[in-house]
Amino acid sequence: MFIKTSTGVYHPISRVKKMWSDTNGARQIDYAEILDVGVVVLYFDELDSIVQTRFNQVASNPGFFVLDVLHNDNGEITFLKSPILAWLYASEAGTLPITLEGINHGSKKSVAILTPEGQVIISMDGSYPSIDAYKKHGFHTVGQE
Repeated sequence: MFIKTSTGVYHPISRVKKMWSDTNGARQIDYAEILDVGVVVLYFDELDSIVQTRFNQVASNPGFFVLDVLHNDNGEITFLKSPILAWLYASEAGTLPITLEGINHGSKKSVAILTPEGQVIISMDGSYPSIDAYKKHGFHTVGQE
């Protein structure tokens, strides 16, 4: 498992000496002391995410992916598949995928999940029998409003 800094750098959690939060006005800022690096500011809500995953994660079966929408210069749409490594059960958010980008693929919004059978599922937003059906009926980009 890795932690992500506010600058987008990933560090193995095994290199973290300690983590803490501090409040700057109305905003909470998370910090980590990393061996051979020093103190870094963590990505928004990274500390909360790590605390949640500590006890509530289970490995994913092969064949599950988060889909990212890619637009090429010709206006064609393709999908990038990021493998789901594990699943997190969070009491407030339900079941979320964990990828190399982090919990819920680093997004605060629902992400599109491709199953081994080819179905596309978007939590709280429905499902589609295939990528083609998802593409035809209005896909969304991770993090898009």
